[in-house]
Amino acid sequence: SLSARNNPKLVTITPGFFGPTTDLRDLDLTNCGVEALPSSVSNARNTLGSLKLGGNKALKNLPQSLGELTMLRILDVSDNQLRELPAGVSDFTQLLELDVSDNEDLAQLPDLTKAQNLVILKAANTNLKVFPDSIESLFNLRDLDLTG
Repeated sequence: SLSARNNPKLVTITPGFFGPTTDLRDLDLTNCGVEALPSSVSNARNTLGSLKLGGNKALKNLPQSLGELTMLRILDVSDNQLRELPAGVSDFTQLLELDVSDNEDLAQLPDLTKAQNLVILKAANTNLKVFPDSIESLFNLRDLDLTG
């Protein structure tokens, strides 16, 4: 596990951070100054279970390779400037919690049909105009927040 939360001086994550043999299970970069996540994040595909990137106000995009993190159980990308999520998020079969709240330009969510384990979905204060039909198939969903 690695936590660097509340470190606004942490702006850059270098591609080498996610080496090819990383055993990183939990990464918490909440309330830092992170501007981008390198595509090498996919090197943690077999181990990373929790990725928390909430409150990185300059974060506008996530790499497409994020979709390769199929072991993710928790993805928190709240309070950023995201316009969309990578398409591969729709393949997160282990996902229990997804928080995209406070991304005011986020207009849609990916298909979540494969996220059958999803228990918590937070999408408050976004610009969602259409909600995916796949929500109807999320039988384990217990907490859905669409306020704002």
